[in-house]
Parts: sequence; structure tokens; C-alpha cells
Amino acid sequence: MNSNSYEEIKRFRPDIEGLRGVAALAVISYHLQVHPFEGGFIGVDIFFIISGFLITRLVYEAQQQRSFTYLGFVKSRFSRLYPALIFCLTITFIGGFLLLSPIHFIPFAESLVYAILGTSNFYFLSQAGYFDLSSYLKPLLHTWTLSVEWQFYLLWPFLVCMVPKSNPKKAFLILAGLTVILFLIQEAIYRLPNSSLCQKSSTVLCRDGGESIYFLMPSRAFEFLIGAATTFFPFAKFSKLGATFLNFISVGAILALAILIDPADKFPSFLGLAVCIFAGIIILTPRGYTSFILENCVIRFAGRISYSLYLFHWPVIVLWRYIDTKITLIDNVIMVLIFTFFCDYFLLSI
Repeated sequence: MNSNSYEEIKRFRPDIEGLRGVAALAVISYHLQVHPFEGGFIGVDIFFIISGFLITRLVYEAQQQRSFTYLGFVKSRFSRLYPALIFCLTITFIGGFLLLSPIHFIPFAESLVYAILGTSNFYFLSQAGYFDLSSYLKPLLHTWTLSVEWQFYLLWPFLVCMVPKSNPKKAFLILAGLTVILFLIQEAIYRLPNSSLCQKSSTVLCRDGGESIYFLMPSRAFEFLIGAATTFFPFAKFSKLGATFLNFISVGAILALAILIDPADKFPSFLGLAVCIFAGIIILTPRGYTSFILENCVIRFAGRISYSLYLFHWPVIVLWRYIDTKITLIDNVIMVLIFTFFCDYFLLSI
């Protein structure tokens, strides 16, 4: 790889930083049980859309400049994700060792190994569901999303190589077509448990198609692909007025879905598809009059520290709730912020 690093190739988008902040705050609101954001877990789907867009553009532009190497790409992703992850796992291990009983510490230690290997989504797939009450005994449950992202990073550069580099419209149509196919496949898997094919089978997909869909990268691939497709959007640029309208509607729709979606709903399914489409529209309309919604200093700050927020909020909530089930929302928020700021500062200083 030449002197053009992956970070130099990537152009900064303040609105995407803000969108990342919205995603992080939505997930944390859900985990803190902040009413009315019972559907705040859709923030994870927004993260996947953003990753699909940024990673595709990163790889594609590096390939265009003939500066791409697979090992260089994996190294850059590893150095982006793992230092903070290892630090989080270390702090959480200490807390778990001191606070958890042996019956809860053993599965926690198992999940830690899977998290390090980038396969915790498979581990938690074998456990109770993401929305079950037992999730509050799993300090590393949230690492399933990082494992899904890491698996996407390992595979996606090979597929980007097959995208027509000189024809954005064709590239967009190919990715859009793949998105539809993968979405229809995951919808079919959702229906497997009730199908005649599963009457005499005990496979994971037949036992619980919905949980399998939730945790596995292939069934989340359509979300990454929607983000990837926006990279090659071939049609005319939107006017400022048009961008304003679409941006405003999409931001409002995402907020409405975060309120209206219920954990009991089938997900990702069509609700997840809607979230991803609206997030994709936001990425495509960066310069509307409504840019202040995502580019204000508060939301962008949340976006800047979103990775630290996401990493540390759940272990703090789980471990504190483990020793005191009567803690208030304010207590939780304060502790999450203290740990996040401390860890973010520490990571920036090393």
C-alpha cells in the first residue's frame, strides 16, 4: 500500500457522525429502558448501514487508486476496533470477577473468549434471546454486533472487487438486486419454524428462525448492502430543497420507529428494512436546510464517542444492576457517562 492511508482516503461527513450519535443514543435509551424509546435497538441497524457505506467507499476508492491490499485493510480495521474492545473486555473482566457469582461468571468468561475471536454472535445465538430478561446477566451481549461487523469486514472486500468500477449505475443495480435477494432469504428463514420442512428437523434455524436471523451476519447482510448501494447511487443529485424534505422525513421516520417498534415485533424483517432505507436516504441527502438536526454539537459529540459509548454502556448497566436492582435511571446515566468519558480519554491518550 502506498502513502495514501485508508483514513486519508475517507472523506469526513459531519452528518454521518451525527447519525452515528443518534444510533448510539437510541441503543442506550433502549438498554436504559427510557420511555418511549422501546424500539431504540434499531440503532444497531443504523450502525450497519453506516458501516456498509463507509467501508464500501473506503475499499472502492483505495482500489481505484491502486492502493488497496487486503492485509492492509484488515490491519486498519483491527487497529480501529480492537484496542478499545480489549480495554473494555479487560475492565469488564475485572468487574465480573469481583461482582459475579461463579454460576454467572463462567458463562461470562466463555462469552469473553468468543468476543475476542469475533464470534460472540454465534455464542449468544446458542443462549436465550436478545430480548429475554436473562440478557441482564450477560455483560458482553452487545458484542454480538461487533462480531457481525468484523465478519462483514473480512468478506466484503472480495465482493467489492467484483463490482463494475467504471459503471456506478450498474454497480448500484447489482447491489440493490443482492439486497432484495438477501432480504427475501431472511424473510423465508423467519418462516421456517412453521414450515413443513422443519417438522422433522432440529436445526438451529428450524428451532428458532427469528433468533438466528437476529444474530447472524448473512441475515444482516442486506443492511450492509443498502449502505453499500448508496456509495454508487447513480441518479441526479437532489436539490437543496429536495434534500431538506427527504432528510427531514427520514430523520422523523427513524425517531418514530424508535418509539413505535416493540421488541415483540418480528425484526429485522420489513421494519428493519424501513429503518435502513430511511438511514440510507439520510446518507444520500447531506446538505439540506435540516443539517442542523444531525450536525449540532451535542449529537456530533455523541457520534464522536459513539464507539466508547456503545462498548461500555452495557457492561456498566449489567454489573451495576447485578449488585443493586433498585438503581434509578439517573444513576445509570451518570455511571455510563463517567465510564465512557474516562475510557474514551484513556484510549485517546495511548
